[in-house]
Amino acid sequence: MDADLKNVVDVDLSVKIGTISLRNPIILASGPKGGKSGEGMKKFAAAGWGGVVAKTVTKEPSKGFPNPTIVNFRPHYTINAQGGPNPGYLAFAQEVRIAKEGGVPVLVSIAASSPEEFVLIGKHLIAAGADGIEVNASCPHTPGRAKWSNSWENLELLIKSIRREIEQPIWVKLPSTRMADIPRLAEAVARGGADAVTPFNTVPGMSIDINTGRPRVGNPHGVGSISGKAVKPMGVRAVLDAVRVVDIPVIGVGGIEDGFDVIEYLMAGASAVQIHTKAMWEGEGVIHKILDETKQFMVEKGYRSTRDMVGLTLKYVPKLPFSYIEGL
Repeated sequence: MDADLKNVVDVDLSVKIGTISLRNPIILASGPKGGKSGEGMKKFAAAGWGGVVAKTVTKEPSKGFPNPTIVNFRPHYTINAQGGPNPGYLAFAQEVRIAKEGGVPVLVSIAASSPEEFVLIGKHLIAAGADGIEVNASCPHTPGRAKWSNSWENLELLIKSIRREIEQPIWVKLPSTRMADIPRLAEAVARGGADAVTPFNTVPGMSIDINTGRPRVGNPHGVGSISGKAVKPMGVRAVLDAVRVVDIPVIGVGGIEDGFDVIEYLMAGASAVQIHTKAMWEGEGVIHKILDETKQFMVEKGYRSTRDMVGLTLKYVPKLPFSYIEGL
């Protein structure tokens, strides 16, 4: 593509998710690359990412599952089974303080066993400088973590409980294990008072070494979660199902590798996107290629702002009743 440099520079990539302002719509998703340390998150900020979501934090420290925890099958997918390793919320507060030196919004993914525990962890990390929290209601391979989304009633009550105690932004990450339930769960999140919803996570899966018959990951059950290019169509579908039933911002995630994937998610209705596997494979510098491709496409097609592309596909797939969505 040939484009005048001035026009490329003039393209507006800025985004607002509730009260959070991003310089561009590309956010580091919660995960092992970068998000487990303040210095790691600062590197992503320095490279040009719009914001970061720290790796999931719990009340007590956790060692997670034994190695191997991540196995790559590039370019198609990665299977991981980490089991939530983290130093606990008290220790992680220092990582948040360091991450904030990067100058971009920092949210922290939180997993907890009760609403009170979510509030305790969230308040402590917000006091340390976090701009908000992402409620992890969806870890697909750690026992107990997904209980909050096993019904929309549970999820709505959880978010309402957190909202009563926390004024700062609350994002909620939904599971990908029950795709048909995404519309109802997204509505529950919105009714509960969340500021944004991320309607997709990694997909449960398994890989076996046929030379030995052993599972490739160290989860005691031998199973893990799939991320990467292979799951993108499901992630796009999740965004579309969510935006058709809620008015709060929807954040796309799943299999995003380039600027064209970003644009597809935006057209499906995402206000911003989260990326992790591609960064895990190629490092924080991959953001330059993704942003360049996004800008070049916008210039060629005459879009002046990413907001001009958000939800374009909704013209062709209007809002539908739940009965129809669930039947698709």
